[in-house]
Amino acid sequence: MDFETERRLAMGLPRLRQKELRSRLTLSEQQELEEYMTMKEKELPDYKKKQLNSGVLLYAIRNYTFEDVTPKPSFFQKLTKTGPGTPQYLLSFPTLPDANEEDFPFQLMLELRDLLYDSGLGNDWPKMLPVEVDMYYSDQMDDEERAWFEALPEPDWCLQKLNEASGLEEKVHEHSQEMRELVQWLIEYWQNGFQIYADLENLFDYYGEDD
Repeated sequence: MDFETERRLAMGLPRLRQKELRSRLTLSEQQELEEYMTMKEKELPDYKKKQLNSGVLLYAIRNYTFEDVTPKPSFFQKLTKTGPGTPQYLLSFPTLPDANEEDFPFQLMLELRDLLYDSGLGNDWPKMLPVEVDMYYSDQMDDEERAWFEALPEPDWCLQKLNEASGLEEKVHEHSQEMRELVQWLIEYWQNGFQIYADLENLFDYYGEDD
């Protein structure tokens, strides 16, 4: 695989998987994704199956503040008046129960997306569950990453949208026990004031999780 192909794959595959979790892909995007899957499976057999079985990390956080941990200017920086470094922040939680996580198979998350689309939430679901790759809430973050966390949707709004979904309860009940557990997890954390986002890091950790 040449450098340009590797670059396209490294950028394109996460982009499409992120979008796929939030919304249905267009025909051209589906074809692009299949092209990437074919490339990966030449090196890693069953890569597509392993990705679908990999766990999507759902992070639930609340009651946090942003702690400024930007390094203070060094003596040399003060001397040369070069100024402080790039601003850095950490999320600070009053208690550990104010942050939690769970993982659900990527395939199950795609099926939830379809249920929500069929229930009339096609335009709202992408806003209800922001998606990133390798965005862990306890890592240091810069201004752009802080802005991403500040834009997370409010749990009351997410619950309101879920309640507006037409026939969702019946669809979830008919689907499977795993789907009921997933939706109940979302409802429970939204009801308790948690903001929720998804991280696809496991999908790109070699094969992801084993069956």
